[in-house]
Amino acid sequence: MRILKWNPFFDVKEESPIVPIWISFPNLRLHFFNTKVLDVLGLIFGHPLQTDQATASRTRPSVARVLVEVDITKKYANEVWVGSKTLGYLQKVEFEKVPDFCNHYKSHGHALSECFKLRPELKKTPNNSAFTWYRSFMWQRLDRILFNKDWISNFNMTQVHHLSRTLSDHAPLLMLICENNTKASFAFRFQNMLITHSDFLNVVAHNWNAIVFPDNNIVGMDRLWDKLSRLKQTLRWWNKYVFKNIFDNIKEAEGKVLELETSLLDNHSDDNLSNLDNAKHHLFHLQNQEEIFWKQKTAISWSTDGDRNTIFFHALVNKNRIRNHIHKMVDPQGNVYDTEKLVFSSGIDYFKEVFNYSKLNIPIVNANVIPKIMDEDENLLLTQLPTEDEVWNNIKDMNGDSVDGPDGFTIKFFVKTWDIIKLDVIDAVHDFFKGTPYPKFFLSTNIVLIPKEENTTYWNEFILISLCTFFNILVAKINASRISFILPKIISINQTEFVKGRSIFDNILLAQDMVHDLNAKVTGGNILFKLDITKAYDNLKWDFLYKVLHLLGFNDSFLMLIKNSIENFFFIIINGNNYGFFLPKMV
Repeated sequence: MRILKWNPFFDVKEESPIVPIWISFPNLRLHFFNTKVLDVLGLIFGHPLQTDQATASRTRPSVARVLVEVDITKKYANEVWVGSKTLGYLQKVEFEKVPDFCNHYKSHGHALSECFKLRPELKKTPNNSAFTWYRSFMWQRLDRILFNKDWISNFNMTQVHHLSRTLSDHAPLLMLICENNTKASFAFRFQNMLITHSDFLNVVAHNWNAIVFPDNNIVGMDRLWDKLSRLKQTLRWWNKYVFKNIFDNIKEAEGKVLELETSLLDNHSDDNLSNLDNAKHHLFHLQNQEEIFWKQKTAISWSTDGDRNTIFFHALVNKNRIRNHIHKMVDPQGNVYDTEKLVFSSGIDYFKEVFNYSKLNIPIVNANVIPKIMDEDENLLLTQLPTEDEVWNNIKDMNGDSVDGPDGFTIKFFVKTWDIIKLDVIDAVHDFFKGTPYPKFFLSTNIVLIPKEENTTYWNEFILISLCTFFNILVAKINASRISFILPKIISINQTEFVKGRSIFDNILLAQDMVHDLNAKVTGGNILFKLDITKAYDNLKWDFLYKVLHLLGFNDSFLMLIKNSIENFFFIIINGNNYGFFLPKMV
């Protein structure tokens, strides 16, 4: 049992990463073999507890050992500077028998790379029967194929099949190494780590302020798109030949640090020490860029500085790749599609039907029950041209860690380069609010499929996430911010979900009371209806929306803004590639 100091953030479900570890200092100079010096060295890593007997008695001059309580989730230097600035030296540090700790689930006994919950492929069930051995009435899974983390990193599409038993009560195991033949598209994706380069803003400004060819007189949304398209090509080249591969940069910087450390040991001069400090600072800067790269690739926003662990990010990438990959699908009629071409075609057919759904032939709105609540001033507020502050405030309020859409640019790009690009962005926003329809390139929307559970085989078991272009999101956010002041007049007090400041719990409690009183004796008896409204917001009929807004008093100018905003062209993302590109018709 370990007794630890209590803190306000204590959670009984999380194990403490504070562990006593023996830290060795090989070939430590003998005059440093005293308790005060060793305690100071131990404080670099944690809370020193004691020195071992041989160190205290100086009977083993080859190494000094100190027992220190350390946080094993953190990374520590393998060298420390001992002595004065001019007469000191780099002392090697060794950690003895550091236990495994999963920093994701806060538990001892296994590392991140071996976590079953974080990497379910390590404990993935096989195809066919779940058991490999049978005798009498007993079934068990005795036979397994074990992979190490290197195998999974290189062959993450491995499958295990349990074949039928013939001459033995054990089932033969068949291991299939499935190659992913789907070539992911190489569409432009802005890397947020480019922002950290000292020359980034100069590159953007030089490209952005150049004359637009072939017609420099184009304005509005067309001009913004032309400039973004041109900038993509420049950033592709700059990323490849100037910024270069981040992993190669880190390897080169690590080699430089090792070279300078050797030089410092041979000649402890101020110049060598300064060069080593600069090299380490450069390496730390590159490691920050690598962390930004992996955070963007894994699409997480909850990691902290203590999570700078490439194994952790690699595990998340592999987990997402395996979990999201679609091997086969089954349609409502039971037909199985198990080749890439059939999977893609069945997916497009399914979602075209979903987003072009029209079933009701009855009048969609009873005009007598919808009051007119909008006045002329409120309509003017909704349709007036946005100011620079309004546009900028809406951009700042966006989630900077959100995934980029079809245009490939992230929110952080627009925030970082705002002083350079703002005139063209504002001009494009004004162009839209003057009634100009969206160009097709701003209307593109990527539909990402997130499986609700592992081994999903039905298209209706996916969560659909829409990734729009930045400009589409910006206009929608401006409209949403403006209409938020009018929503209390429109939305009934009975609507408690999907409205800011309201909670569905009141309705849940009301339903519980009704169910509790269902058996109460009353004349005629009681009956309870459970209505399942599937994807109510996804399947909203556009004609219904326009008609209701018109009856509520919204003018034609605002209705045109809404119409131009929601009628987008859809791409369906399947196994990393875009398919479809169709216009939904929710009529």
